[in-house]
Amino acid sequence: MAEQSGCLDDGDRLAVANVFRRNQIDLDQVFVVEPVSPDEIVFVIRAATFPEAALTSELMSILNRKVWVAADGPVWKKSRLQPI
Repeated sequence: MAEQSGCLDDGDRLAVANVFRRNQIDLDQVFVVEPVSPDEIVFVIRAATFPEAALTSELMSILNRKVWVAADGPVWKKSRLQPI
């Protein structure tokens, strides 16, 4: 079983999962970068296209912290990505 992110509690994890499902993004394509600070979170998505602005806005609203949504790429190669 994949390790779950320690930067989301169970309630937040469920709410985040629902946001991605509503936006038709498979959860196995969504990862969280190991936290840099407690007031922000970075989601990395391994999908060809996704509604970045809409996801960012909705996730910021439910998590009450700064949210970054980014496409997977070389910049994330050395980051510790965790499944949500």
